[in-house]
Amino acid sequence: QVIYNLQELKYLFPFLYQKIQLSNTIGTETSTLGFYHRLRNKPKNIKERELDIMIRSDFIVDQIKGNLYKSLWLDLELLNNPDTIYHHAKVAYDLLKPHGYNNILGLQVVNNLRKVIRYQRESLLSLSIVNDLLQDLKGSNTDEDIIHLLRINKGDLYIDLRESELVNREFSQIENLYSNQPCHDHYHRALTGQLYLNLINNNNHIADSLISEIKKGLNCQDRIRNFERWIGRHEKINNISISGEYYDKARTFELSIPFTSDGTLETINYYQSEYYQQIENYTAALETYWSNKGEKYSYDKLLDLKPIHNIWVVYERFASIHYSKWLKDNTLQDLYATIDILLKAETTINTFMTSTDEATLLNYKNYQNNIYSLLTQANYDLYNSTQDSKYKVAAIENLSKRKNLILTTEILAQKGKRNIPEQILKEKKEMEKSVNEIKQKHNYNHPSLSSLLWSLDSINQIIFSYQDGPTDYYQLTKRMSTEDLQQRVANRSLLSYNIVDDKLLIILVNKNEVQLIKKDYNKETEAKLEKLARLQADPKTVMSSYTLLAQECFTFLFPKKILPLLSEQLIIVPDGCLNYISFEALIDSDNQNFSHTPSYLLYNYDISTLPSEQLLKGINDKIELDDNSQVDVYSYSDTESILETQGAYLSELPWAFQEANLVAERFQKSNIHTGKNSTVSNFINSLEKENDLLHIATHG
Repeated sequence: QVIYNLQELKYLFPFLYQKIQLSNTIGTETSTLGFYHRLRNKPKNIKERELDIMIRSDFIVDQIKGNLYKSLWLDLELLNNPDTIYHHAKVAYDLLKPHGYNNILGLQVVNNLRKVIRYQRESLLSLSIVNDLLQDLKGSNTDEDIIHLLRINKGDLYIDLRESELVNREFSQIENLYSNQPCHDHYHRALTGQLYLNLINNNNHIADSLISEIKKGLNCQDRIRNFERWIGRHEKINNISISGEYYDKARTFELSIPFTSDGTLETINYYQSEYYQQIENYTAALETYWSNKGEKYSYDKLLDLKPIHNIWVVYERFASIHYSKWLKDNTLQDLYATIDILLKAETTINTFMTSTDEATLLNYKNYQNNIYSLLTQANYDLYNSTQDSKYKVAAIENLSKRKNLILTTEILAQKGKRNIPEQILKEKKEMEKSVNEIKQKHNYNHPSLSSLLWSLDSINQIIFSYQDGPTDYYQLTKRMSTEDLQQRVANRSLLSYNIVDDKLLIILVNKNEVQLIKKDYNKETEAKLEKLARLQADPKTVMSSYTLLAQECFTFLFPKKILPLLSEQLIIVPDGCLNYISFEALIDSDNQNFSHTPSYLLYNYDISTLPSEQLLKGINDKIELDDNSQVDVYSYSDTESILETQGAYLSELPWAFQEANLVAERFQKSNIHTGKNSTVSNFINSLEKENDLLHIATHG
């Protein structure tokens, strides 16, 4: 048992291949694979007695043993609750601190905590932990390979922090230190780390030279770094057929390692299926990604697959292949399969979502966005093929879910700081300032960084305790159906714009009908819309150049077939860069009068703007006014207000102040906020008052 564990230790810390000599006669049959392999792949089969053997040591107290036992599960990263993972890793780290980390056990505990914090997107805190350990090991007799392993970890974390210069510095130094040992795993990791950085930065020339060096290591004995996988990823850009060959080799190589994990094979299968999808061999793409899940793929088997962690990623991959096959072969069976699989993905991911689970919502929003986007396109295609209106409605419903998701995440990311003591917010601001100074002056390398970040983490936990999760002020979780929207819109018309990949989907809703129009949307179109927004914001804009662009954008955003269906009261729900243009200032070229004044939309329509059509119910409700009604009035009126807005070019609005007074005089109870009192915090407080009115006199 000990020998097997030592073998796996060599796998976990590959540089020990040159330091631990084991008998070559030891077998590694599947039935006798050691502790870590079973921990990663069959955790339920691990007995507590084995865990006790692994962590038994005379100088470690029982409490440390218990927490180290739990922290070992981090190798698998399969605990359902990330907070539980974090807790056990942090406790093990804290309890072992008096005994030091300058041993393999300490290195494993530090590595566990570093991994889980990095997984939670707190790479800076993870970096500070590594820095602390490096500082503690200075002057000790610690093996140089361990020191350099920690520096490799720093390089990986610099990649997360988008610090390209520091990444290159760290990995280049490691590469130079081991240049005379071209088969050392540290040398290999330095090469692949630099390759990864240059791949994500599209530095293909540098990536090419790194690949040439990486290929020299393919014949190294005792190599466990899967170079074939990296070469395949690189060649995907240059030569797709060579990429496929190396992905095959990557799979063969991984299967030859006694202590590989299912997760690594899953990743290779994912890349291979992408390759086959790209060359339009969809059967191979499906079978390859299914190969470690069962025999002979069918989407019925997929839907019956036992739920695993992040299974919606698996569903999304299969749905993408079926949808690509539909686009090529025009087979309705694949289109139906796409929709069924994505609906299963939506149902599965929603089981992890609650209205108060902020962290989960933010972590999974990209997956959800992809699911809703692809569901929209698939349902739209099915509507065009069958002319069954239920699929048109389904496409609209998924666009609505997608827009609600975007709005909800923005609310979460920028939610107000109500009821939080000013002193706590002040402490947080000072800590953030100190952290930024360390980043700028010391390139993250300072002994006080980790203590600051741990304190900041504690402050954030305190702040979060004042907030009862993402309170659903706008009732976004209680979605209205398309039929409900038709009833709510009454005599108005609603236009919802949705940018999905290279398409613009325009939804028209009025009380009599619902339309869904798809238009091509490319970078050139987006550039024109962005230019329009800039011209509208610039008081020095030349009218002649603006008029032509405003007319062109109107024609794009208002297809002729929907113009007769619009009522005078128009509700606009923009998306993406459309949030930055003024629809009122678009010019209708077909409705131009004989005067020199352009035919702006505001002359023909009473326009309201909403971030989501689901907020329609809010603007529909009438408010009864009486003697107890109170109004809060804001005016962006004078130089003081303008000075508070850094970098903005805004002229004064002297009449806004008079407008504010005029409105306030109509009510017995009023609060006027002008000048420096017209602040974000005051505005948020006004929003949270119930049954009151809010009037804003400001720039558009």
